[in-house]
Amino acid sequence: MKLSFHSILFFFFLVLGGCTPRPWGSLATPLQEESGRHLFTTLQNQQRSCFPCLIADIKIVAKNHFGHRAVQGYIELMEPYSLKFIVNNPFGQPLFAFAGNEKGFQLINTRDRLATQGNLEQFCAAFDLPATLANNTWPLWLMARLPLQRTPLTIRTDKDNRGLWFSFPESKDNKEEFLLVDPSKQRLITRIIRENEQNVLRLDYSYPEGTSQQCLQPTDIIISELDFGTTATITISHEEQSNDCHSKHFQIPTPANYTHTTLR
Repeated sequence: MKLSFHSILFFFFLVLGGCTPRPWGSLATPLQEESGRHLFTTLQNQQRSCFPCLIADIKIVAKNHFGHRAVQGYIELMEPYSLKFIVNNPFGQPLFAFAGNEKGFQLINTRDRLATQGNLEQFCAAFDLPATLANNTWPLWLMARLPLQRTPLTIRTDKDNRGLWFSFPESKDNKEEFLLVDPSKQRLITRIIRENEQNVLRLDYSYPEGTSQQCLQPTDIIISELDFGTTATITISHEEQSNDCHSKHFQIPTPANYTHTTLR
């Protein structure tokens, strides 16, 4: 089934929003908290040596009560804020391109020869997307990176004994972040964002089997309990981490004969 431009956009960003119950348990014991804070500081220090950029192929498959949809393309990320996503047709020609950072976004629709720009809040409103997606930390989410400049507020156990949950206080947009880390493998395995005591985003990360190196990129990111019972899987392949990136890589040239729109 052929997807419309709006359907592709809605599909790509819908998979980043949802709600799930609280999976964490009681507060850590003093011994667990001491070892947990040491673990988190160690992982933060290790992450500082990781390359800040990722280039990869991406495929998103979503299933719900109404059927399933799939879209694939090319993604480029630069932590903490820059993202570019391009969907090509079978001949390798771009159908649409999206680039965004903390300042705003560009959207190029080659099918209708449209170029749209504005801030992320306007983008979400224009395309009927959850307002929480105006958060600009998509690269950190998709690269399974930890916040480097923040200290966990609390440490809790996991109800299924998968590791320790590290929570962070509310940010200026009233969002809290909860991270589940597996101490034995020293990996982030789940990220949950909460707003007004409700989960608004959950990502579960899977990594290549038999690998233990630092800066490991997840190959699959599963987003569950979305609207309409949707479960989505993001598969990242042919990835290349790099230090050779610049903000100019996330600026999309706009053909002069396109219709230009700035959201207000």
